[in-house]
Amino acid sequence: YGEVIRLQSDASEVYYRRAEIYKAIGQLEDALNAYNEAIFLDPQNVAVFGSRGETLYALGREEEALADYDMAVRLNPREPAILFKRGRIRLAREQLTEALADFNAAANLRPEDGKIAFERANTYLALGRLQEALADFDNCLKLDPDNVTALYNRGVTNQQLGNNLEALADFDAVLRLEPEYAQTRFKRGIVLKGLQRYDEALADLD
Repeated sequence: YGEVIRLQSDASEVYYRRAEIYKAIGQLEDALNAYNEAIFLDPQNVAVFGSRGETLYALGREEEALADYDMAVRLNPREPAILFKRGRIRLAREQLTEALADFNAAANLRPEDGKIAFERANTYLALGRLQEALADFDNCLKLDPDNVTALYNRGVTNQQLGNNLEALADFDAVLRLEPEYAQTRFKRGIVLKGLQRYDEALADLD
């Protein structure tokens, strides 16, 4: 019996590696079929559930992707990459409490990961927990100072906190990196108006 289990596990690994190649070259349906075979042979393999979840998400099958991430977390609750991916889906669905729980767990396991800090900051911002959002955006930008979206979102956070000078510095930094980024000129114009720098505000709001 033990030999049968070992052979099944080995065969599962072959299907898993084949699926990873299919995924890498964009053959997602073939990848999905191979992941299915791998899981059939070894239903305890956390990595396969995680990778199949990624593939299902890429195919637009979000519910099934979440189910795979749920299973992977049940099998191993200390895998930060899977917690992070599940958290991003939950954040996009505005399941903010659940997303925050995932990002907190991921951050505890990988505290120096700027991507986790960024997504948790976005979650705090959506929850209106502005000081915590600001702390995570600061941490993210220490690790990745040219993250334009983090700069912009930190500017929005500072603006909401009434930190107009800090918000202005963030929006200026965004525009230096990407002069046409989203609504940055409009946001900066509002901040400049708050600072009573009316000529500059009008230029941004023109």
